[in-house]
Amino acid sequence: MTGVVEIDIKVPSRRKADVITAYLDKEVKQVLEVWAQSEQRSLSSLVAYLLTKAASSYQTEHQQASDRTRTISPEGKNEQSQD
Repeated sequence: MTGVVEIDIKVPSRRKADVITAYLDKEVKQVLEVWAQSEQRSLSSLVAYLLTKAASSYQTEHQQASDRTRTISPEGKNEQSQD
């Protein structure tokens, strides 16, 4: 006699990220979809990557002079830097 064994595995959420909504022209969305597909990424993943890179660049250019500043790395991780 064979039986079925149920295993209940709770997988923790991989991401604990904030959600934003953006409204784009259809043409821009289509370009991003093609780009994401060419890099084998989801559209959401590509947009998150691009925004994180842009935020990091902005922060680097406009970093305030202070002893300890929280920065965003291009990989999206928060870092503590000492100037």
